[in-house]
Amino acid sequence: MKTAPPGAAQRDVNFPFLRTGDVAFAARVPRKILLEWFDRGQVSLIPEDHASSGTGENRRLTLRTAYRIAIIADLYRLGLPVRKGAVIAAKFADHGNPGRDPGRLYDARYPTYLLALGSADTAECCPHGPMTASGAPASLSYNCEYAVTAVHAGLGIEADPPGYQYPPEADDE
Repeated sequence: MKTAPPGAAQRDVNFPFLRTGDVAFAARVPRKILLEWFDRGQVSLIPEDHASSGTGENRRLTLRTAYRIAIIADLYRLGLPVRKGAVIAAKFADHGNPGRDPGRLYDARYPTYLLALGSADTAECCPHGPMTASGAPASLSYNCEYAVTAVHAGLGIEADPPGYQYPPEADDE
C-alpha cells in the first residue's frame, strides 16, 4: 500500500508523494506514454506537484494530478485527443464548485460528472446526470468516481468514505 510520508495525510489531494510510474500504473497508461505527454506539454503539473530538477530527483505528483491523468487516459481511450481530455479533466481536478473542492467528489448523494459541451471544447463539473446546468444535453458525460476509485485501487490507497472532506472542517463552537 502506498503511504504518504510521516505527518502527511494520504487523503490530502494536494500533497505531492506519488511517483510518476505509480501514477501511470494507477491511471492504466504506460509510463513511457505519460512521460511523452509531459514532454509534449499535453499534461502539465499543478503548483502543488514537485517537478524533477533534472539531477536524478524524481517528480512527485499529487492525487489531484493522478485523478486528472486517469481521466485524460480514459477520455483518450474513448477517442478524444490528449489536450482536449486535459481541458475536460482539469474541470474536476483543478477547479472547484459550490459544495466541492478541486479533486474531490460531491458527497454520496450526488454523483460527480464531467460534462463536455459541443465539440468538447468546453466542459463543466456538476452533481447531476447527462444534462448541463442550463438543461442542454452534453456531448460527453464522464462519472469522476470511476477515475478516483481506479486511482485509489491502483495505488493501494483506502477510498474516502462518502462525503469525506480533507481537511476535516473544524467545529465553530
